[in-house]
Amino acid sequence: MGAVEVVQVDPQDQRMVDQWLAVRQAAQEADAPHLPSVAPAPHIVGLLRHRSDRRVEQWVARRDGEVVAAAELQFHLRDNRHLVEVDLVVSPQRRRQGIGTALVRHVERRAAAQGRDTLVAYVVDPIAGGP
Repeated sequence: MGAVEVVQVDPQDQRMVDQWLAVRQAAQEADAPHLPSVAPAPHIVGLLRHRSDRRVEQWVARRDGEVVAAAELQFHLRDNRHLVEVDLVVSPQRRRQGIGTALVRHVERRAAAQGRDTLVAYVVDPIAGGP
């Protein structure tokens, strides 16, 4: 098993984009199967769209050339300039291997490099007997 490599998503790299989308979809199916699938178009548009109120970065973790995790970082530009919103997912088949930890460490370094001291993330934690 090779080392984890963290790289920014290149919208021109079709293989990377396809794997990035597949990891996000697999994580949603495993973690929130009750939610409707999200079409890939909004994610793809997000790679290309520049917003005036926030800067969005997409990163992936690769092992042996395969995308196995993804993180979206949203840096607010007008307010809440101390924080970064993070959406991080790891392929269900690759969990508990240190990949998420490696990606979180990268996220922490990116946030600190931009002068941000707070990460905001959401966690899927199913409730027994719930939806």
